Amino acid sequence: RPPPTARPVAVPGKMAKPDILPLNSFCVTVVWTAPSDLHSRRARIVLAAAGRSPTPESQLPVVGYRLRYLARTPGEEEEEAVDWIVCEETWPPTVEKAVLKWLEGGREYIFQVLAWNSAGDGTWSDPSEPFLMPIDSFWTGPRAPPTFLSTSPDSI
Repeated sequence: RPPPTARPVAVPGKMAKPDILPLNSFCVTVVWTAPSDLHSRRARIVLAAAGRSPTPESQLPVVGYRLRYLARTPGEEEEEAVDWIVCEETWPPTVEKAVLKWLEGGREYIFQVLAWNSAGDGTWSDPSEPFLMPIDSFWTGPRAPPTFLSTSPDSI
């Protein structure tokens, strides 16, 4: 019996940097676009070079998205800031936005997104443009840690 041949597997490609849309003085929407190689373009190229056509199993569709963010003092370099915080939540492939609440006013936030599939995580996108949260003069007490609320600003 011949040894099994390895199926080409590929993780999703690098995504474009996300956009940040303000909702109010403590919430933003992070918006992203699906990677251009949604069905693992590299796997199709490997199969084509081998004279085989892609099958549903070798295309490895995107299973979901992950986000991470960096909170820093305005003017602080990324290297000086605390580590990136990876969000515990994941988003299904049909969703291309998330709402983050309880951001601290007067801080800059930078976001990155990646797509993942059964072969693993893709590459983190380039960082978003820094977004400076406005200082909320109505809220003076402590805030909860930043939390991803939902995929819809209607639920705030």
